[in-house]
Amino acid sequence: AAGHSLQNLMRLILSLMNSTSLSVRSIAVDFIISLFGRTFSTHGNIYHLSSMFASVLPEVAAREVGLYSIGGLVVSFTDACRVLWPLRRSLADIQDTNPLDDDRVDSVLSTELSVFCRSCQAVLDGVLVEIRLRKMDVVGTKLVYDREPVACLDADEESLLEASMFFHPETHGFQRVRWLLSLRRLHEFKAQWAEAAETLFE
Repeated sequence: AAGHSLQNLMRLILSLMNSTSLSVRSIAVDFIISLFGRTFSTHGNIYHLSSMFASVLPEVAAREVGLYSIGGLVVSFTDACRVLWPLRRSLADIQDTNPLDDDRVDSVLSTELSVFCRSCQAVLDGVLVEIRLRKMDVVGTKLVYDREPVACLDADEESLLEASMFFHPETHGFQRVRWLLSLRRLHEFKAQWAEAAETLFE
C-alpha cells in the first residue's frame, strides 16, 4: 500500500524507534510487529521487508548521530553509542515478542524476527565501526577514535560479517559488499592482511 514511499516510511519508523520517549518507542515497536505479522501471514516470510529495513538502517543511524552532534552532544565514540541505545532497546523488544502473549506472532515468525533483530544490531555495530575507522568529524565536532584495545574488539569483526551475511547476494548484493568492504578495512587497520584478503572471496 505504501508503494514507492515504503522506504520513507521505514526511515520514519526507525527514527521513532530511537526516540528517548518510551511511549513513542512502544508505539513504533507495536507497529513493526503488526507490519511483520501481516506480511508473514500474507507471504509466508518477511525477508523482503526485513532486508529493506536493514538496508535503510545505516542511513537512519548515521543521521541520528549527526543530529545529536549539532548540539555538541556527540564528542566521543561513547556518545555515539549512547545516541543509538533507544534503537537497540526497541530491536530487543521486538525480538522478545512472545508468541504465547501476542497472537500476531507464531513460533516461525518469532524465529525470523529474532534473525532480523540480531542482524539489525550487527548493522548498528557496523555503522559504529565505520565511524571509528573514518575518525569521523560530525558537523565540525571531532568524533574521537580511541585506539585502546576496547575500541577494536574481535566482536566488531563478527558483527560486520553477520551484517553482510544477512543480505542475499542475488537480491541485495550492494549491501553485502558494503559490510564486507568495511570488514576488510577493519582487518587492514589491525594489520591482519591475510584476513583482509579473505574478505574478497566471501
